[in-house]
Amino acid sequence: MDLAAFFGLGALSTALQGKFVIQPWRGWQEPLNLYLASLLPSYSQLQILIKSTVDEV
Repeated sequence: MDLAAFFGLGALSTALQGKFVIQPWRGWQEPLNLYLASLLPSYSQLQILIKSTVDEV
């Protein structure tokens, strides 16, 4: 997956957190959240991408 899309999905999930609920069956509700983890080496371009994504939220 493209790294920018990965962080974009994370930012979108954070912005929409708590606004939608999933109900798989009657009596069971779960919030619609997306949990992501990035396991990449630390590079200066990665820090720029994270900063630009977080600034938008």
